[in-house]
Amino acid sequence: MNNTQFSASVLLILLLLSCEHRTQRINPQDIKGKWYLNKWTTFLRLEVGDSSIFVDNHIDTVFTVRYSVSHDTLITYTPFTNQQFKNKILLLTKDTLVLDGIMDVKETRHYSKKSRNSDEAGPWFKARCQSLCDEEKGIFLSKEKIKKHHYNPYDTVQTSSKDSVKVSFDFIADCCMDFSGKVYIKLDTLTLEYGIANDSVSRCDCLCDYRMIYQISRNKHWSKIKISHRENRDP
Repeated sequence: MNNTQFSASVLLILLLLSCEHRTQRINPQDIKGKWYLNKWTTFLRLEVGDSSIFVDNHIDTVFTVRYSVSHDTLITYTPFTNQQFKNKILLLTKDTLVLDGIMDVKETRHYSKKSRNSDEAGPWFKARCQSLCDEEKGIFLSKEKIKKHHYNPYDTVQTSSKDSVKVSFDFIADCCMDFSGKVYIKLDTLTLEYGIANDSVSRCDCLCDYRMIYQISRNKHWSKIKISHRENRDP
């Protein structure tokens, strides 16, 4: 091997080593915002702020963790115990976040800025579903309440702010479900539709309370509200 060939070989090896150890530098600003897993499991929604992440978990468990970003790694710290977890950021674009895991979850997680289940947005409304109980609580629902409010809304509440009107109602359904909502206006009637989300998991053998929450632009006008239960899943 002559000197030229030797120099070229050394250069190639150095380039390969450089590529192998090169890490992607993530701009912490790019990870901020709401991220949806669109799958009914743990860590299904993340709201990333300046220094903390609000975690929406399976059923109705929510909590907040501190975080930091180092190169291509998301570092999170559990509340109270301050236990540290490190997860690689495999991909980060404007609309997609892929992690090699999240905290103690070791499977790859694909998050999107767009929600396909319980947080649907139209040009003038938002609708989301909130579970109000767990399996243990569901067991203690009275027979009278179940009979009266199984897919039959109750406790309808309407509040107004400067830019929007918020309408919510509760109902009883099988545990482990996820629901989505849509809004229609015809003449003077505002119709709040709700039904099982397209990728909701199979129901569990218990009953619990759910709450549908609709936020509607004040630019729209109506005098009556109608609540409609959609029998089939989202198309």
